[in-house]
Amino acid sequence: IYLADAKANRVHQFSTGGRLLHTYGRLAVQKSGSYDPESFMVPEKLSCWRDADGKDRLIVVERHGLDRVSEWSADDGKLIREWLSAQTFANAGYAVDPRHPDQFYIQGHGGWLIRFRVDYTTGAWHAEAVWPDVCTGRFEDQHFGFPRMIYRGDTRYLAWSRGNFIYRESGDRWLPSAAILTVGQGKERKRYIWHDENGDGQVQDEEYLPYLTTPPANPRYWGDSWLDDFSLVAIQEGRADVWRLAPASFDKHGNPIYAPDGWKKLLTDPVL
Repeated sequence: IYLADAKANRVHQFSTGGRLLHTYGRLAVQKSGSYDPESFMVPEKLSCWRDADGKDRLIVVERHGLDRVSEWSADDGKLIREWLSAQTFANAGYAVDPRHPDQFYIQGHGGWLIRFRVDYTTGAWHAEAVWPDVCTGRFEDQHFGFPRMIYRGDTRYLAWSRGNFIYRESGDRWLPSAAILTVGQGKERKRYIWHDENGDGQVQDEEYLPYLTTPPANPRYWGDSWLDDFSLVAIQEGRADVWRLAPASFDKHGNPIYAPDGWKKLLTDPVL
């Protein structure tokens, strides 16, 4: 008898009499900034089969992170092999580290961030690091998508074009750094400029700055892009004008600060 305990991040094997035989999953949680193949990310679905040698195998499907499928020995509880299923967030883009071009960052399920290492010679991908609770929280309803990695000195930032927010790497964590926040719905909807003024990686209302919508209807769901100087470039909806919002400065924590009226016209596209 097998039992998936998603909250404990473990799978248990019992005898038919109810005696615990094996516990699958080494760590209760994945360590942020690394990846342990013998530890789960919310195991949920289970299946069993018997191979040609008569050995029982356990199949586990995980719900968070990699959406991984893994196979384990029923005899000794050891990991035999794993498969990385199709990443359903891949249609919202990924980021390549410009200083380490074999490292790819992509949104995972359940609010996780994943880093893959790619071997350009063989074409092989393997998961190298995971971070929980990145693509979630206050920004979750802003839509994560189309990340770009930017450096300032040796500090790495992930700037997300869909959602218009930036994360800053701090030790083994990725912290919310700056954003254009949309709050409320319909006529009550308002936008604010935000940066993590106190450096705690949390979004507090007292950190909001008023957002002056210049030009109208920016930012959009599609078409915004971040440049290497931390400026946001957006096409004005229904017009041929392209606008740019550059940071006015950086705070003591390394978070970019944007002026509420900082949009400047960059160019007018003669073809668009």
